[in-house]
Amino acid sequence: MLRLTNETMKRLLWSLSLVAVLAACDGKKEAAPPVEPAVVRDTVETVADTLEPETEEVAPPKSADELFDDFIYGFMTNRRFQKSRVQFPLPFDAGGHRRMLTAAEWRFNPLFAEHETYTVIFSREEDMQMPKSTAVDSVVLEWCELSQGRVRSYFFERGKAGWMLMAVGETPLAANENGDFLAFYQRFATDSLYQRSHVADPVEFRTYDSETFEEISGVVDVDQWFAFRPDLPRDVITNLRYGQPYAGSDCRIVVINGLSSSLSCNLTFKRWGKTWRLVAFQN
Repeated sequence: MLRLTNETMKRLLWSLSLVAVLAACDGKKEAAPPVEPAVVRDTVETVADTLEPETEEVAPPKSADELFDDFIYGFMTNRRFQKSRVQFPLPFDAGGHRRMLTAAEWRFNPLFAEHETYTVIFSREEDMQMPKSTAVDSVVLEWCELSQGRVRSYFFERGKAGWMLMAVGETPLAANENGDFLAFYQRFATDSLYQRSHVADPVEFRTYDSETFEEISGVVDVDQWFAFRPDLPRDVITNLRYGQPYAGSDCRIVVINGLSSSLSCNLTFKRWGKTWRLVAFQN
């Protein structure tokens, strides 16, 4: 491994800053009007609809049912399509109580469509190809409200009618299979002193030179991590579970993807005693 020189660091920082500015500009052009997310609760809430009229919406092509990632974009952005892909009456479990939601009670839910990024958590690199597999026919979208200490899970299955939302559940964060890691991540993302003490020194780093498009790999120190680190989601983090296992693994790879940009960043954490530590990252 090479330790990146100050000259290389300056050039990469300039390149990454330019990319960040361009991505921010694109994000402003693509941003939809703010909408308060519809939340399924014991008392169903009514949400003001500020989206375009249904008559102007174009249903996603049938090919969207091949990959979940293609389907979920249409599900999050098209009201009519979303409602047609919910299996009613829809079971909703929260705190040990179940109720069945009818079509009349359902309110459009944009999920993470209004966020600049979404995240997926893996425990090993070989599973990172699962989102591209057409063999996946069951996905759980986890909406992890870190500050509220709860996880809302949306259970999707693919059948003859394509991908359908089959159930929704809400559980405490601590009960989630990644509960301990998510609790660590919340503090890591919000407390800079805690973050500094939970970054390996040096930490492995990989990126691409914007001028030559060649891969650059090496190690950087903690101060350089703070110069290169991406914006970390804080209050809410998503996780798309394509079937990737977590049990028995001391590794978590957090993939941060841009929803309307080419942003992609991988953060690799390894268990460190009773907690976790960042050991590698890739831009």
